[in-house]
Amino acid sequence: MYDCFISYGTTDGEFATWVAHELRAHALSVFVAQDSLRPGIEWSAETRQALLGSNWVVFLISQASAASPYVMQEAGMALADASKRVVPVVWDMDPNQLPGWLNERQAMDLRTADAHTVRHRVTELATAVQANKKKGLWIGAAMLAALVVFGGE
Repeated sequence: MYDCFISYGTTDGEFATWVAHELRAHALSVFVAQDSLRPGIEWSAETRQALLGSNWVVFLISQASAASPYVMQEAGMALADASKRVVPVVWDMDPNQLPGWLNERQAMDLRTADAHTVRHRVTELATAVQANKKKGLWIGAAMLAALVVFGGE
């Protein structure tokens, strides 16, 4: 469904939109609630579906979002699925203060980063997501080829 799901607190919406824009510039499909949800839909169900259907989940964790029950629910859902790549991103708190099991993941620490470095780090993230996506496509193609070749036996 989506290559990447961005979880964030509402006070961090501007940063979340910027990160989504940067990831989309690298040809990735990204779910970020304030841009992806259409008026009139049941937003909680749509958000759950987007999270479950995404291979990568990026948590934009600030002091404010760490206190958000929705962000913590999304963290629980993402971490319960061992196949998901979960990346916490912090900029106004020490990574050691990440809540719950997010604290067991290596965080992208942007606390001292300037604008150029932040853009570079998001580009590195996009490159990793793209590489993982291509790997998945190759595996899928190999499985399909095996079915075609060996399926008739």
